[in-house]
Amino acid sequence: MEDDIGWRKTPAPLVVLLAVVIVLNLFVISTVRHISRAVETIPKQHQQELGLVRERVESISRAIDAAEREAAWYSHPRFELEVGEGTRSDAVRLSWSFRELARDSEVSVHFRIIGSSEWEEAELTRKAPLSFEARLSLPEPVDPLVEIEYRRPQADDSGVATTQVRSIREGDMRLEYVISAAQDKWHRSGGSETIDLGHWGGLLMGSVVEVDRNRRFNVTLVERKGPMDGNLSELSSVHFLLFGEGRELAREALEFPENGDMWEGIVQWSEEQIVDEIGFAIVTADGRETVETIPFD
Repeated sequence: MEDDIGWRKTPAPLVVLLAVVIVLNLFVISTVRHISRAVETIPKQHQQELGLVRERVESISRAIDAAEREAAWYSHPRFELEVGEGTRSDAVRLSWSFRELARDSEVSVHFRIIGSSEWEEAELTRKAPLSFEARLSLPEPVDPLVEIEYRRPQADDSGVATTQVRSIREGDMRLEYVISAAQDKWHRSGGSETIDLGHWGGLLMGSVVEVDRNRRFNVTLVERKGPMDGNLSELSSVHFLLFGEGRELAREALEFPENGDMWEGIVQWSEEQIVDEIGFAIVTADGRETVETIPFD
């Protein structure tokens, strides 16, 4: 009874104010929940929009590539490295097909190594009415490239090894070529194109771990990629080289175990050597030698 009397005694404006506050709180809670749900969906919508943009860009890129292929005078050439035997030099075999070509046209391919001013004409073979193959002979062999990772302990015997990696040569040999055709006064050229022969000879990874400073080394050589398809046994020999004070201290042969997948060896001496550079000498089956070294810091 007293509670009812107390409620009736509550001023009407206060009751209205409380009601308004309650309604506002409910509205704020509802708005916050709505905003929270909207914020949660933003990342998903962003990802969806990015996905749509990516699909559109890829679609446009494919359409442009298709249009360029359709408009091209000849198909994108295929390349193959030919390793020469005996007195025959290494060469790049270039094959392609024209989309259209007059019956009596004379086709030619001229090429040069970038940096040389002398253009040469390639040996050309017609494989079909519109298909050709050219042999672009190289002035020097395409030897395998060697990347060397070297680790050695600190001089203070802290147990922390330092690591050096020799950077790989890029673009040592770039081939420039032009495909053209002529008939009477008509002449057409495909324009200058280039081939980077940097890694065509293979990419080998040499690992040298200095177990005992200047006395014992664990050495391995594996293939990372190249024309040998993992068959490192095609190499004639692999030697680990040590240099000190400007001269070669040692040339130790590595072994290729039966059914193995790497050249390996443990090179050690009874006394510490004065070593300031290490490396590999790699001899291919036809007797060509590639030497790569890494100096100590």
